[in-house]
This record gives sequence, structure tokens and C-alpha cells, in this order.
Amino acid sequence: MSVKVMSYIWEYSRQKGTPLLTLLALADWAHDDGTQAYPSIATLAKKTRMTTRNVQLVLRTLKEAGELQIEEGAGPYGCHLFTVLMTGGEKISGGEKISGVKKQVKGGEKSRHKTLPKISPNPLEEKPSEEEPLEKIPPIVPPKGEQYSAGFCCFWQTYPVKKQKAQAWKVWRRLRLDPLAAEICASIQAHLDNDTAWKRGYIKYPASYLTAGCWQDEFGGTASTGNPYDLTAWVHAKESAHDA
Repeated sequence: MSVKVMSYIWEYSRQKGTPLLTLLALADWAHDDGTQAYPSIATLAKKTRMTTRNVQLVLRTLKEAGELQIEEGAGPYGCHLFTVLMTGGEKISGGEKISGVKKQVKGGEKSRHKTLPKISPNPLEEKPSEEEPLEKIPPIVPPKGEQYSAGFCCFWQTYPVKKQKAQAWKVWRRLRLDPLAAEICASIQAHLDNDTAWKRGYIKYPASYLTAGCWQDEFGGTASTGNPYDLTAWVHAKESAHDA
């Protein structure tokens, strides 16, 4: 292993990624002048965690970049003979970028950067209002061992149309309706008791009812007074029935 060659590669090589890794691997076999490295392709592939085909492609890249000399079949037992070309040049260390955008920092002088012009905001990328991204709010998570939350179960038990339960649960979670469960269930009962349209059978599917916020609708007749749904008592009764 040549520490001198490895140090040279770190400071001067303009490679990165797998080509840089391959150069550093070759430094393990090279002399201090970069010569006499002759690992087989299979050995080099094993050391760099690449396939032999990828190693061959990387070696060709290094040769074309002028950082590696390859003498095919010139090493012992017919192996290729590799030489890391230590020709000097500008150092890459010290904060310089390979693309040449930054200049090398010398003598503690601060590097100067060009100020990029400000780009006017794109109206299509404006930040949405606080009421828009409902899907980005973490969904309601049912209690452990339960498929649905207690509030949704109360709604489903009360609502007269038992259709598309999965879709209704999806809307319930998206709109985060658990805090409004008692109000929704009370509204459903009031509509069942007093809404003439509901009594004639004109009732939406549960998902459509929730999406449209129909529990806030007004209807003809006298609404039920008070809130007949105590969710705490409802959950307690459900748990008691489960334990029994």
C-alpha cells in the first residue's frame, strides 16, 4: 500500500464515485511513484464491490481522463500493469469544487461568490391556504385492535343507509370528524324524526353525506332538542358488551 499515492489521489484526482474508489484501490498495490500495480480484474472487482464488467468500464474512463496508464498483459502471469499517473496539477482540496465554480482558497482569504438573481415567485406554486391540504393532516388512527374509531362506529350505527362503509370511513378520516361525532349523530337522529324528505327515503349515501357536510343542513319540522349522544357512555357500553 502506498500512502503517498493515496494522498495524491485525494488531493489531485478529479474523479468521484466509483472511479475515485477504483483509483484508491489501485493505490493499495502501487509503489510510491504510482507504478507496479497489477491486481487482476476479478480481485479489483471484489475489492471495489463491483462487477468485472463495471470495473473494466471504470478503468477505461480513468485511462481516457489521463489519470491511469494501462499496459495490457504486461504484469506477472499476464495481468494488466497499472500506473497511477501522478502528474500534479491543481489541488482539489481546500473547498474547491471540481466544476470550477469556486476558486481555491489561499492564505485564509474568503472566497467570493456571485450572487444569483432572484427568481420571481411562480403563482402556480403559491402556498395553499390553511384550509386546503386536508390530506396532509395525519389521519385518525382507530384504537388498537379496532378497524374503525368509536365516533365513526356511532355514526354508522345511527345512519339509516348502510352502503359503502369503506368509502365513508375514508371520508371520515380525511375530514377528521371524530370531534364532531356527537353533533353529527344528533343531526342524523333529528333528520330521521323530523325531515319529511328523509321519511320519504331521499337519503344520501354515507360518504356523500359526510363529504357535503349535510349534518349542518336545515330541514322542515321541529328539530330534536338537546344532544342524545353521549360518546363516552356509548364507548363504555360497547366495551362492556365486548368484555361480556
